Amino acid sequence: MRSCVLRAPIRDEGNHAAVYPYEQHKVIAKAEDCRPTVLDETLQLESEFGRPVVEPLYKLLWTLNDFVQTSHTAVAPKAAPVPPQCEGARDFVAVDIVCVQSSLTGVRGSGNYGKWFDRDGGDACADELCRILVSVEGVRNTDGWYIAVGPCVMTYPPTLGRGFGCELIIGGAANGRSEAAERWSRAVSFVDDALHSLRQWEGAATSLIA
Repeated sequence: MRSCVLRAPIRDEGNHAAVYPYEQHKVIAKAEDCRPTVLDETLQLESEFGRPVVEPLYKLLWTLNDFVQTSHTAVAPKAAPVPPQCEGARDFVAVDIVCVQSSLTGVRGSGNYGKWFDRDGGDACADELCRILVSVEGVRNTDGWYIAVGPCVMTYPPTLGRGFGCELIIGGAANGRSEAAERWSRAVSFVDDALHSLRQWEGAATSLIA
């Protein structure tokens, strides 16, 4: 069975690279912060498929913010193309999460943006996350799942300049948006469960911050 986890090449959008921090950025300091922080992106999914389908995403954001700091979360538009890995499917539901290094103090919500990934750090973070996901993928039914991890170029404040983040894309594809959303939701839960069950992620992220 082909793995649903893809190690993606670096994403560099040049002058259009994601900027961090930005005016609307909100710090996730407690679990209850996750939903309101990204609701401007996820409300369309909740309205179309119901909150229970989207809830795993909020849990994943809380898990990720334990070790790294999520800077951007974006839901793919309805017209998003289906990845080649999911050929034969008509509909695709996905979310794109960008992670940067958490604060130097290691305290949630401290507001200290700390260090950012250099290119090697972005690659190492993506490699480690891919390794963890593939190691627990096992014999699950991953039909229609799409998980891609890779470094991405970031634009930081003028005094810091160009840096790198780690981009995580999780998608579900099917012939019907409801089924695609259900597959996406299960794929998101899989990533969250993997990070919970393999605490190696904590060591990997800590080593990158040090």
